[in-house]
Amino acid sequence: MCRQIAGIFALALLLLPSTAAAADKYVFETGGAGALLLPVSDGWVPKIIPPSSGNPPTIWLKPGAGNSFSVLITPFTAGPTTPPDIGSPESMRRVVESFAADAVPHAVEDQLAVKPIGGENVGYVFSATDKSVVKRPVPPGEFLYITQGVVMVGKLFCNFTILTNERPSPEGEM
Repeated sequence: MCRQIAGIFALALLLLPSTAAAADKYVFETGGAGALLLPVSDGWVPKIIPPSSGNPPTIWLKPGAGNSFSVLITPFTAGPTTPPDIGSPESMRRVVESFAADAVPHAVEDQLAVKPIGGENVGYVFSATDKSVVKRPVPPGEFLYITQGVVMVGKLFCNFTILTNERPSPEGEM
């Protein structure tokens, strides 16, 4: 069973520098929960980061050349230690509010608004500006903007992070 995570990539495509190239499909097998079918634009390089500390592997998308963005997606499946309300709008909002609270001390913004993701997939997201790099040239491997959230894709609880050095477009701001 394949699940398309158009919500994440519609968001990613709005927030990342525009590309005129068509998207290819990248299939990430998740085991018993099926597979994620990801639209990946020409020039994007998908890699898998091996699991650590009992977490599942993470999908990492980056440009083939340069350092303009980085997208990380970690799909989780329900297990014996998973909270029973995983995937409910309330639990997803709590998770993203926790991420946002952790980010506030590192952000230019005093408050980080957690907003719902539109579309067919239920999820929540926030965006922030990294205050450690805002007044200096951004070093390679670091990013000025972060957008982080969670979205349910079928039975998968997907945690995602989008890092970029270009301000998100007004259409992409949450």
